Amino acid sequence: SAQTFLGEYMAGGLLIVLGLDGVMKAREIGSGIHGGEIVIRGDVDDACLAPGAKKVPLTDEDRRRIAPVIREFAGEFGIDAEPLVNADYTRIIPASARPFAGKYTWE
Repeated sequence: SAQTFLGEYMAGGLLIVLGLDGVMKAREIGSGIHGGEIVIRGDVDDACLAPGAKKVPLTDEDRRRIAPVIREFAGEFGIDAEPLVNADYTRIIPASARPFAGKYTWE
């Protein structure tokens, strides 16, 4: 299951949370994220995001990109993929390309 600090220090890639067991209530999602994206089915409360993460709309192109991944997962587990593909999602990305820039003395 996905819990608090999901995507911590994520540097790239795609993380999809389908939330098959219900609404996700994790905190500090995307803590230290500086690359990649987290896509979570349903709405994610702003209070659940870490300071370095931000929500952006899931575009039609994003949906087309994640649909094959969701369909493959659903096929492996005998789940109907279409309700998952057509659901609402929250997309979380880094708020900055350099979230740790202020942590180093030479900058």
